[in-house]
Amino acid sequence: MIVYYALGGGLGHLTRARAVIHTLGLSEPVLLLTASPFGDDPRIVGNHAVLRVPDTLSTNRERFRDWLRATLHTVQPTAIYLDVFPAGICGEWDATLLPADVPVYLLARLLRWQRYVPRLPATPLHFDTAYMLEPLQADHTAYLHTYARHIQPLSLIDPPAPMVPPVLLLPEDGPHWLIVHAGSDHETAELLAYARLRAAQHHVLPRLWLVAPQRPAWLPSVVGYLDCMPAQALFVQADMVISAGGFNIMRQMHPYQSHHAPLPFARAFDDQFGRVARYRIARAFTPLTDSKGPV
Repeated sequence: MIVYYALGGGLGHLTRARAVIHTLGLSEPVLLLTASPFGDDPRIVGNHAVLRVPDTLSTNRERFRDWLRATLHTVQPTAIYLDVFPAGICGEWDATLLPADVPVYLLARLLRWQRYVPRLPATPLHFDTAYMLEPLQADHTAYLHTYARHIQPLSLIDPPAPMVPPVLLLPEDGPHWLIVHAGSDHETAELLAYARLRAAQHHVLPRLWLVAPQRPAWLPSVVGYLDCMPAQALFVQADMVISAGGFNIMRQMHPYQSHHAPLPFARAFDDQFGRVARYRIARAFTPLTDSKGPV
């Protein structure tokens, strides 16, 4: 069995895990290790087995390592995939956890590397392959060259999404602007305000829809709500998508970038501001043939 370590809140790590498994064509059974509240939603994890990581471990690195060591001894994995963090989210992964014959793979995403460096252990993991999912900071790349035998770019492909139920199809009258977010109410409110600001700037009156795991109690009645996961099934219908600057939404919106308006948020380690800045620069020099809406 393969162990895929997707520790982190929200949908991002699990969404990426599904895409990695699909893209690499991993045929062995996969056990997802996660603390995400979405770990029991089959729309997110598919038919993969899930083991919940106790929330209390994140405050004690040594207890965390003991738990991981016992878990790996029980599971006896044939391979280990670490999502994003080369030593785990708090430095819980190091070379003492693993027998020498278990290959370890890293899925490398843009990080605020200097903030993460203090969490690296004294005995770092060595990786068989580090898959670069997007351009990284120079120091981050240098670390991978030191501790990874191979470095390989990887463009992710999501598994086929189920058909959108008719109740979630957008009406024919529009335009329709989606606000796609699985974060806090505060961030959702910021994205809603950003959507209204852009609509006013472009003198349009779109129908606004929030696509999120839960409907906030404060959501105005004039804003529609859709619980559609994975959300990208709706993107082709939208005239505009307002989102944060997370890795998955930026990747999934690439085919529709002419009608994507990302607003980055501060994260402890994910560099949303750097990602969105690169996106805007690249888009400025990329001819766009699809112009469904204002950008």
